[in-house]
Amino acid sequence: MRIFLWIGIAAAVPAVGWAQSSFTEAREHRATDDVAISACGDAVNREVRSRNAMASQVEVDEAHASPATESRTDIAGGGHLRDGSGGTRKFTFRCSYDIRAGNTSNVSVWL
Repeated sequence: MRIFLWIGIAAAVPAVGWAQSSFTEAREHRATDDVAISACGDAVNREVRSRNAMASQVEVDEAHASPATESRTDIAGGGHLRDGSGGTRKFTFRCSYDIRAGNTSNVSVWL
């Protein structure tokens, strides 16, 4: 009897974990996410160019939006730039977008 209960519990654990992870990953895409990603991409581009005057072709390769509050979306991602010597450098970034005010803040770039 103990073996049967132990097996029953063990078999149920993966199903519960799977359901929770699927639910967590399936977030609704907010209409403002694309606007927030674009605005943060522009802010990141300005920040990179202000810190590296020789930077050209600053590109955001990936960006992920996560709602922080009803009026703020946080964006994180990465990209690359072509430096003055023609080489490519990667960077990561983080930014917040205020939906109500329509502006960015807390722009951080790691080159």
